[in-house]
Amino acid sequence: MRHPIRTAARRQGNSCQGMRSIASSGLSSIGITPSGTGAFATLAGYVGVTVGWVEGLELNFFGAVLGLDVRRPALKLPGLGRFELGKRPTPE
Repeated sequence: MRHPIRTAARRQGNSCQGMRSIASSGLSSIGITPSGTGAFATLAGYVGVTVGWVEGLELNFFGAVLGLDVRRPALKLPGLGRFELGKRPTPE
């Protein structure tokens, strides 16, 4: 059985699976994040922005995510991963 939300997201061209679309107009859509704590906006699934408590602030460009995590302070860089802010390594 197909999942209705994922099927609808694929149909709308949204690459963010699990996100519930609230409104869509042509190639763009706006909806709720999978965690339910924020919102997203996307243009055909290629370019978008996500804002939420769990997700933080994320800019999406063709599948690459650049973001800032506010819940656990960190910088998210495409291809490099997550770099925590404010933590210093402890000397051994």
